[in-house]
Amino acid sequence: MSIPVTTTEAVHARTPTDHRPVLVGTEPGRPGTAVVAWAAAEALRRDAPLLVLPRVSAARAEPADTAVVVVDATAPGLEDLVTTARCPTVAVPPDATAVPGRPVVLALGPRTGPEVIGFAIREAEARGVALHVVRTWDDPTVDLGRPLPAALARWDEADERCRREVADRLAGPVRAHAGVDTVVLVVHESGAEALPAFAVGAPLLVVGQPAGAPHRSTALAALRDLPCPVAVVPSPP
Repeated sequence: MSIPVTTTEAVHARTPTDHRPVLVGTEPGRPGTAVVAWAAAEALRRDAPLLVLPRVSAARAEPADTAVVVVDATAPGLEDLVTTARCPTVAVPPDATAVPGRPVVLALGPRTGPEVIGFAIREAEARGVALHVVRTWDDPTVDLGRPLPAALARWDEADERCRREVADRLAGPVRAHAGVDTVVLVVHESGAEALPAFAVGAPLLVVGQPAGAPHRSTALAALRDLPCPVAVVPSPP
C-alpha cells in the first residue's frame, strides 16, 4: 500500500470524512530520512495522507486539519516548536530503533491532561502493544539510605497516593480501550532521570505540555536525549 503525499490544496479539498493527514516538517539542507520514514509508517498505520512541508509551515498546523506533526528531534528551536504547537508533535531522533513488541510509554504527571492519556492509549492500541504508565515522584525528605520508621512511612504514603491518583485518572480510558494491557510504574526519581531508561527501544514516549506550563518542563528538558520518538501532546488552556 502506498502513502499518498499531497499538497496543501489537495488536503483541504478532501471530504470531512477523510482521515486527517500526518504532517512531516523538514529542514532546509537536512535529508531527514528517519523523520520521513517514521511519518510515512504513522500515516500508513492511520490509513491517512502524508503531507511533507517545511517545518515552519508544519508548526502552524491546526488540530481540525492535522492528526500529528512529525519533526526531527535534532532540529534547532525544537523546544519552542513543541511548547507552542496546537497539535500533537512527534520528535524523531535520527538513530531511534524500536524493539518489536515494546510498549508505548506515557509519562504521567500531576498536570497531565486527559487528552494526553487518550492519545497514548490509542497509540498503544493502534500498534497492538501494551501501555506502560510511568508516574515519577521526587521528595528529598524521603531517604531510604537511612530507613528510619518516619522515612519509611512517608515513602509508603507518597507511593500509595500516587498509585491512587493514577488509578483514578486511568479508569475511564482503560475501560474504553479494554484490549490494551496497561501497566503502572510508580518511581521515586525525577522524570528527567527516569524516563530515558523506560524509553529505550519503545515505539513512542508520550508526554504532555500543559497550558501555561514553564517553557522548559522536566519532560522537555530531556527531549533531545531520549532514545525513542517523543510525542508532545498539548493541553487546552
